[in-house]
Amino acid sequence: MLRIPYLLLYPLLIHLTLFLEQERVAGGLLVAVGLAPILGDLFKTRGIHWLRLPFLGLALAGIAFLFYPHEERLLFLPPVVVTMVVLGLFAASLMPGRVPLITQISRSIRGYCDPEIDHYTRRVTQMWTGVLTFLAIEVACLSLFAPLPVWALVTGLLNHILVFAVFLGEYLFRLHHLRSHFHPGFGAFLRGMARVDWSAVKP
Repeated sequence: MLRIPYLLLYPLLIHLTLFLEQERVAGGLLVAVGLAPILGDLFKTRGIHWLRLPFLGLALAGIAFLFYPHEERLLFLPPVVVTMVVLGLFAASLMPGRVPLITQISRSIRGYCDPEIDHYTRRVTQMWTGVLTFLAIEVACLSLFAPLPVWALVTGLLNHILVFAVFLGEYLFRLHHLRSHFHPGFGAFLRGMARVDWSAVKP
């Protein structure tokens, strides 16, 4: 449960640990948070679910930093890795013969297929692929060139605001564009997202 808020607060935690000159603490936290869900998968299913791939990137960055603690920009890599992995998963689901990720999630929440909704959710998957492409380029440039305070502000706050704004904006547009279909309230929609069987969602 702790790994999700850790991911959201990661840039601020890195800023704090470097400010306190606790580089190895930052590396150790990164390894622990990255390996925990991966080891859990291995013990349960003897395989790693695709949703755990970003955590593998976190663990590898932490291990690298433990060996090279003076290379502080290694700690800037996880947001790049996570964004690139998620981008790859969205893009892969748009390949011929595959079902777009948002379409799979929509079917899981609604419990049925609808051609109009499937067409719309394919477009939404394409939209998120574009958003993730922008974020991947942005965080890569920040990791290479931005000072730590700017990197922490953008990756730790502004990007989360942007993602939530796109998420909410798409929901409101969907209410208008697909007005002939039933849509749960935003709170019920979020609860539906939480109930999705993610093990059944394939990239």
